[in-house]
Amino acid sequence: MQITFKVQEKPQPQGSMQAFILPNKDGVHYIASRITVHGVTGYDAICDLVTGYTKRLRNIVTSDNKKLKPWRAAVRGAAMRAMQDSGQRMIDKEQPARLTLDFYFLKPPSVKKRRFMTVKPDLDKLVRSTMDALSEVIYADDSQVVILNVTKNYGPIEGVAVSAASVETEENGTLFSLEELEAEVF
Repeated sequence: MQITFKVQEKPQPQGSMQAFILPNKDGVHYIASRITVHGVTGYDAICDLVTGYTKRLRNIVTSDNKKLKPWRAAVRGAAMRAMQDSGQRMIDKEQPARLTLDFYFLKPPSVKKRRFMTVKPDLDKLVRSTMDALSEVIYADDSQVVILNVTKNYGPIEGVAVSAASVETEENGTLFSLEELEAEVF
């Protein structure tokens, strides 16, 4: 399986997560504070922080980037169209995947000599937002991605070029033999 497509919108980074603890149904605040969770998402992060109170509280976890949801929708939509147009199916859950992401941003007029885009947004945050959007469309879960090639460039338009493929493995389930790996690393 191999699929290639482009999304022509400004790429958005994952950003930090904001966690809010709201009153329960009877209106009682057990903890009246806002918690920022860096690098941890979902209900489990809040449960760890407010152990003992989780059954009585309503926990809301949201991103601090308001443009993240539309970005993910655009990526997911483009991936779904590409999959449908090519007649391909999602990479099987046990199958490893290779992913190439080439992010493009407009070069500001004030930047004349800089060849590489060494400013925000951070590449790892762009990858997280895009890989999450591709889950359950290209692959079952982003943990299947075992080979990742990523670039961040200036270009004539803003967007991302995505290429995804299933990875063929040897009979023992490895991508490379030990000898090939040692030759590459050492």
